[in-house]
Amino acid sequence: MNYDGIVVNILPAETISTAGWDRQKQTIVLEEDRDTEYKWGIVIDFWGEKCSLLTDLQVGEKITVWLNSKAREYNGRWYNAITGWKVDRGSAGWAAPAAAAASTVATPPNTTTSSAPAATKTADAPKTQEYEDELPF
Repeated sequence: MNYDGIVVNILPAETISTAGWDRQKQTIVLEEDRDTEYKWGIVIDFWGEKCSLLTDLQVGEKITVWLNSKAREYNGRWYNAITGWKVDRGSAGWAAPAAAAASTVATPPNTTTSSAPAATKTADAPKTQEYEDELPF
């Protein structure tokens, strides 16, 4: 799964020592890049060698983060863990989905080949969405 957002905060790297092992962890906060009154954000942790993906990252930069989410139970309560494993910087990761969507939307050519007079000919406009008029209610 991936998440597009603007970097709001970059927390300093920290070393976690548990049960005889040490691991480095760094956390970033991303906010949606939408023009709405209430913007949502997400906190993403990077562990071990993945912390190097955050070098030279700047607050305000637009990025796409690939992440994994996990939930676990501890003492009757549930906790979420969101960890990142890949970062695309700049607008390159943002333009690709829009370009891919534009290339998949194609209107079929008008295939009406009837020899009927023009007054009785019914040429339907090509549909851009397959299930446009099919509502279940």
